[in-house]
Amino acid sequence: MVSGQRRYPGGGREGESPARSAYFCRDFLTEAILNHFTLAALGSLLLTFPAFAEKLVDPTKVAPEYRDAAEKRRAEQLKQLECSHKADVAKVIPRERTTFLLQCLEADAAK
Repeated sequence: MVSGQRRYPGGGREGESPARSAYFCRDFLTEAILNHFTLAALGSLLLTFPAFAEKLVDPTKVAPEYRDAAEKRRAEQLKQLECSHKADVAKVIPRERTTFLLQCLEADAAK
């Protein structure tokens, strides 16, 4: 306590209303809780980020009875990646990207 200041039963200092210090404590606690919640949310997002990426299927790491399906899936994924790269090079806007990708995949299927 700083010299010359007296504490009052309401929690405030001299010249400060008790209600004002109560609001300060409530706001401070709310902010402290939100800070911890925000840090926890960001931490959990950072830990789960790599889980969003879909890996290319590796047919050699699949059981022999599913190898044929894995090879087909890998070929499909490579076509999708190639069409996605073409969309990036053509600078297709996000609104038209799905249409571009579908047309690209249909053109590849027709070949």
